[in-house]
Amino acid sequence: MRVGFYVLAPAVLFGTSAANAQMTVDVSKITCKQLITYEVTDARTISIWLSGFFNAQQNNTIIDVSRFRSRSNALKDFCMSHHDVPVIDAAKAVLGGKKQ
Repeated sequence: MRVGFYVLAPAVLFGTSAANAQMTVDVSKITCKQLITYEVTDARTISIWLSGFFNAQQNNTIIDVSRFRSRSNALKDFCMSHHDVPVIDAAKAVLGGKKQ
């Protein structure tokens, strides 16, 4: 039983990562509509990337998980009524220049 798992697990992992590795996205071109309709990827993945981007700009290495969730939800709420706004601009509006 273990041999089967060890043989299949790498095939599944490498097969999946090879397919995902071919897709690249310019975050500056993602719109709010694409965020809320999951056209590019799930909203959480984009929120995590944006959090890292803005925190890196401020040299901040600390994550407040509850604040991240709150701001991620605020970003989605903002995007619900601003479909054509680039998501990176929406994040700037929601964050107001503050740390994640």
